[in-house]
Amino acid sequence: MEKGLPVMLLKLARDIVSVVKDQISSKRIQKIKRLLIRQKITDFKYVEGLVRWSASTEFLEKEEWNLTDVFRVIRPKVKNLPSYTEACKSISSIYAIKDIEAESRLERFSDYIVEKVLNGEVGDETLVDAITTFVNDLENNPIIWNISVEIIGLWLKDEEIEIIKGVKLRKPIPNDLEFERPVESLVPMFVEPISTLSAVLEITQREKSRENIRLRLDKVLLALRLFKIGSVQALKIKWMPKSILESGYVSWTYRLQPVVYKYPLSSEELEKIKTFFNKMLPLLPTIRGRTGAGDHLFISIQRYNDSLFQPDPSERLAYAIMGLESLFLKSREREELAHRLGQRVAKCLSVFDHEPLEVYNIVKNSYDIRSCLLYTSDAADELDGVD
Repeated sequence: MEKGLPVMLLKLARDIVSVVKDQISSKRIQKIKRLLIRQKITDFKYVEGLVRWSASTEFLEKEEWNLTDVFRVIRPKVKNLPSYTEACKSISSIYAIKDIEAESRLERFSDYIVEKVLNGEVGDETLVDAITTFVNDLENNPIIWNISVEIIGLWLKDEEIEIIKGVKLRKPIPNDLEFERPVESLVPMFVEPISTLSAVLEITQREKSRENIRLRLDKVLLALRLFKIGSVQALKIKWMPKSILESGYVSWTYRLQPVVYKYPLSSEELEKIKTFFNKMLPLLPTIRGRTGAGDHLFISIQRYNDSLFQPDPSERLAYAIMGLESLFLKSREREELAHRLGQRVAKCLSVFDHEPLEVYNIVKNSYDIRSCLLYTSDAADELDGVD
C-alpha cells in the first residue's frame, strides 16, 4: 500500500472536522426535536430459561441534528475540499478501481467522520481509528464481527459462560428487550416478533466476509445442539462489524421450529464444553453452503437436526434412525440392517462406557419401529415412552 494514503486521509479527516465545526458555529446546520417511543422493561424475571417481564411505553423528545441540513450543507463542502480530491485519486490509483467507485467509498468514510464530529468525538484517537478501519476495508482484509444472538433451546444456571475464546453465552437482561425508536416507525414494513429468548449468544470473530461469519454462527448453533440434546435456534441476530464499508444490521427468524428439547448449562460443565467445541467445530461440515451435500456426515447431521424439531415422537424417532443409518450403514447393504446398525452403534458407544447389549437392543428395536412407521400403520403401540 502506498505510504502516503493514511497521511492524506488524516489531512482530510481534520479538514472535515473544521468544516463541520464552522457550519455549527455559523448555525447553518441545526438540531431539531424528534418524538420517540421507548419500551421500558420492569419486573424482569429469569427462571430456568423462562423470561417473564412487564413492559411500559413512554414518549420523549430528543434533539438530533437535522440530517437534511447535514447532507445539503456539509457533504458538498467536504467534496470540494482539495484533500478530498487528492484522497479520491489516490484510492483509485492504489486499488485500480474506477473514480466513481473510489468516490463512493471515500464518501462513506467522510460521512462517518461527520457523524463522529456531530456526536462530539473529534480527538485524534478517533480519527486514527477511523483511518485504520477504512484502510483495512480498502485492503479487503478480515474485519472484526461482533454478533449478538437471542436463542432458545437452552438456558443458563450462571450469569455467563465463555465457551471458547470469542464465544460466550449469558443470561438475558432487561436491556435486551428494551428499545427506543421514532414514532413514525410505529407502522413499519414488517413487525418484529415478540422475543421469547432463553439465552444470549455473543460471538466475536475476525472474518473476511459476511458469509463466513454466518457460517461460524451456524456451526456454533449446531455444536450447541450436539453437546446436549436441545432444539437450539436463533430468534434475533444483531450483526455489528468493525467496518466503515460493511454495514451492520438486524435479522429475525419468523418461522421458528418447535422447541421439543431444552437443556440447562452451568459453569460446572465448562471444561467439557470447551473440549467439545475445540474438537468439534473444525470437524463440522458447512450446512448453509451445501458443502458435502452428498456426504454421509452432512446427511446424518441434517437428519439429526430434523429429529430435534419434530413435535411428533414417531417422526423424531424416524429421523434419528435415518441419521444413524447415514453414519453406520453402507449404501450397498441390503440385509440384516437392524442387526448391523445396532451392532455398530453399540461398538462405537462402548468406548464411552455404554452397555453394548443395552445399546444394541435400543437401536435394533428403534429401527424396527421406524420400519413399521414407514411401511405399515401398526406401530402406534410401540411408541409408548418414546420422547
